[in-house]
Amino acid sequence: MENDNHVAIKINGKMVRALLDTGASASLINESLLTKLKLTLQPLSSGQPKLLLFVQAKPLYIVGEADVMVAVHNVKIPHRFIVIKSICHDLILGADFLRASAAVIDFSTGIISFADDLVRIPLIIPNKRNTGVFTVKSVFLPPFSESLIEVRYPKTVGNSAVLIEPNHQLLFKQVATARSLNKCKNNITVCKVLNFSQSPFFFAKNTLVGKVESLSVIASATPFKSDIQNSATYEKVTVEQTAEVLENFQKQYKFAVSPHLTPEQRLQLLQLLYIYKDTFAQSLMDIKRYKGYELKLDLLSDRRSFKRQYRLKPEDAQIAQSQIDEMHQAGVIEPSDSVDYNSPLILVAKNDNSKRMVIDLRDINRIVAPKISEILDEVLISKPAYFSSLDLRSGYFHIPLHKRSRKVTSFTAPNGLRWQFTVAPFGLNVSPAAMLTGTAIVFWASRC
Repeated sequence: MENDNHVAIKINGKMVRALLDTGASASLINESLLTKLKLTLQPLSSGQPKLLLFVQAKPLYIVGEADVMVAVHNVKIPHRFIVIKSICHDLILGADFLRASAAVIDFSTGIISFADDLVRIPLIIPNKRNTGVFTVKSVFLPPFSESLIEVRYPKTVGNSAVLIEPNHQLLFKQVATARSLNKCKNNITVCKVLNFSQSPFFFAKNTLVGKVESLSVIASATPFKSDIQNSATYEKVTVEQTAEVLENFQKQYKFAVSPHLTPEQRLQLLQLLYIYKDTFAQSLMDIKRYKGYELKLDLLSDRRSFKRQYRLKPEDAQIAQSQIDEMHQAGVIEPSDSVDYNSPLILVAKNDNSKRMVIDLRDINRIVAPKISEILDEVLISKPAYFSSLDLRSGYFHIPLHKRSRKVTSFTAPNGLRWQFTVAPFGLNVSPAAMLTGTAIVFWASRC
């Protein structure tokens, strides 16, 4: 039982754990499960045996047959199962089912595919505590990010060097673990993980991220040689401003400059920032619009979505109105005359206890077609040497919103006036993809 391989499938909308048995010529279902799933028991065909011999010559009593629709994600596979009076596994997928469904089992990755690779699911293989690598504590991984996390390995490994193989089942959650050579100490080492989805991922404590392999499985290894430093060229920045001007500039913009820089390096860095100071926005008025891309919303339906405004406290209404006035002055919003769309506004508390106005666009998100970004694939194909993370002030507001799409973002101010966004608003499900698209266009053009 410990080394059995199972898969999770659905029958009549119920999740069922099925045993994969390539040595069984027929697929079997327990009579008790048949009753639980409310499936129809059919009599045996003429000439069918009423008894099967299982391992160790244990007899299995056949009570009939059943036509079962097996659902693997969105693929449905019909198959006739033999119904057994009592068997240790509720459902066994035998060679007949695997052959009919064009199944391919890859034990090296722990994945099985069906219908000529139309759908893939992970094998459920019991975790072996003597080889498993688990997270030491809970870890939060933001979208499109990677991190080194502490992991715990088996005590039997000791303080030797080991090869950590990734847990491929994490790929179905759009998270990957890197294969790595690790030096172990006190049952703790580190492992690199990557979240390649647009949603954050939470690693709970004791999550299985990989397994330990002996170094004997490595047939050969090639030393890595990087020519990045040899090919890179750096232009020395000439300090043109006085030290007093640059230091005042740093205080005004509140740049966090490393204390480990020499005085000369500090002035060179501040001079470089000073040259491009128009790119640093201190308020909404300083935010510019990118002219190379415009967001157009694709609606899934023509139904109207008009939600009434929530009632705000007088002090909250004053804060919201002040921010609306600032947004109008900065060109982020414009008057709206739409009678088909309206989303309520709310105030959320920030870390400094101040409040920020946001528009509740959840109902709008139900009718706006999401855009699946392929930027990550393009980046990986280009084999980058560095990955950079950028935090832009009100980044979505750099992306213009097409005029015909603006009415969808309409909302009502506390004073009764109605507004709509001229830029990609926060809270809209397609705004992250629009921001990434605009950023990709800028950086991709710089490569040419």
